[in-house]
This record gives sequence, C-alpha cells and structure tokens, in this order.
Amino acid sequence: MFYVKKMESTDFSFAVHLANTMDWNMTRKDFEFMSAVEPFGCFVLFNGADRVGVATCVAFGKIGWFGNLIVKKEYQDMGAGSFLLQHAITYLKQKGVVTIGLYSYPNLTGFYEKYKFIINNEFIVFRGNPSCSRVLIEKEIAEKKDFSSLLDFDERCVGFNRAKTLIPLFSDKNNKIHFLRQNDVIEGYILSKVFNKVAEIGPLITRKNSESIACDLISATLRKLVDFEVFIYVPKNSKELIKWLFKSGLQKDFSVVRMFLGPSVDNDCLYFPESLERG
Repeated sequence: MFYVKKMESTDFSFAVHLANTMDWNMTRKDFEFMSAVEPFGCFVLFNGADRVGVATCVAFGKIGWFGNLIVKKEYQDMGAGSFLLQHAITYLKQKGVVTIGLYSYPNLTGFYEKYKFIINNEFIVFRGNPSCSRVLIEKEIAEKKDFSSLLDFDERCVGFNRAKTLIPLFSDKNNKIHFLRQNDVIEGYILSKVFNKVAEIGPLITRKNSESIACDLISATLRKLVDFEVFIYVPKNSKELIKWLFKSGLQKDFSVVRMFLGPSVDNDCLYFPESLERG
C-alpha cells in the first residue's frame, strides 16, 4: 500500500539516485535547497517499507509549483505517480494555492490533463559549452544592496512574490546576477546558478519585446561560463533568442510543456524559468 512521508536528509541520496535515472543531473544540494525552501513540500513515496518515488513542490502565496516527480520504473503503471501528484495538489491547496504550475515532457501531458492541468506554453531546453560573444551594453553585477529592487522587478513581471527562493539564490556566492538598469529603472536581469562545472541559467526576465536586451544579458553571463556545461530554458516562440543560442554554441536537448491547474499565469514580460522544479 502506498503512503507518503516528508523527505528527510536521510532520503537525499535515494532522491538523487532516482532522479538521475532520468539523466536530470541533480545533486544532494538540489534536494537540500528544496527542503530548506519548502520543508513539508518534499515527499517520499513508500510501498510498505520500500522507498519507491519522490516529488517536490513549493508555494508562492496563491501560486504553487510542482516538480521532480519520479517513481521507480516497476511502479509507474501501478498508480504511484498519481498518488504523489494528488498528495502534492492537496498539500498546495491547503497552503492557499489557487494555481499550480508544472513542466511536463510532451509525451506525459496526457497524464496531467487527466487531473485538469491545461497546456500553456512550450519551452526548449538548451545545453552545451558556450563559445560565442557579442557586443554588450554595459551590465551591472548585482550586490546585496540591489536585491530589493530586483525582487520588486521580478514580482511586477511574473505577478507573484518569489523571494523565498530568489533570496537564497541571490545570496549564494557561487551564483552571479547580471542586470541592466537605464535611468535608474531596471530593464531586466539574469541569474546563473553554478555548481562545480555545471551552470543553470534562470531566471531571465526582461520587459516585453526586449529580446535584444535578453541576448545581451545572456551574453554577459555566457562569457563567464565558457568552461561550463550550461543549461537554459527558452520559450519556443522566442525565435531571435533561439537563433542566437545556436550561434553561441548551445544545442537543443529536449522540450518541456508548461501546464497549469487553475487560472493560467501570464507573465507581463519576457520570461525564462528559474528552474523546471520551481517555475
């Protein structure tokens, strides 16, 4: 019989091993971070005494995000994924969440549609070692004194407050934030999250119709990551940016579909996800 427990530190090794059977390149640090941000939103699924699955979620007020759903292969046709998903939906709704978002592989959207998730947009995951640079507008590297302004800009663009995840990411000395400010007004920012020789870029946020600024922000970041394997998640309709990323040495790895349960969140900006786990 399936049942769910809160993920503990003793479960992190299991979670990493299970996640990486899907080539997700996750580390213990990823689950430590999620457990610190949303301690009761990280779950381990048991069948009897055996751990058979994991999932995570996070609540941002009325918006929640679901991610990292994976169960052992032998349990995938036994309702294990559904059990974890429904547990997470219940948890988030009890936290006051009205809209739940997630990223799905295209072949799994039918599974989530059974639970009334609706397709919103498609994103391409780019991966590779950057090699290209371009002429740059002068960018600033954010310091602690800039965090409040960046958080305000982020909330105005995405429509909800993400400080619970962004503040620890901003504060991590291994991560870098480049931003553009014109006439004392922030026009966009980009965060690169670095671990060993891997870098995950996101979020990237600029005002609408600002692909040129986004290209410059990405370039400012990639110039610092030439020796890194880089991941970035790009809206499929961002044609200019996709063309430029190919030129920069990155390649399409796979696609994901953003889905929502409840009213869709339509960003009033050009928006690249912070991560596939947290939206």
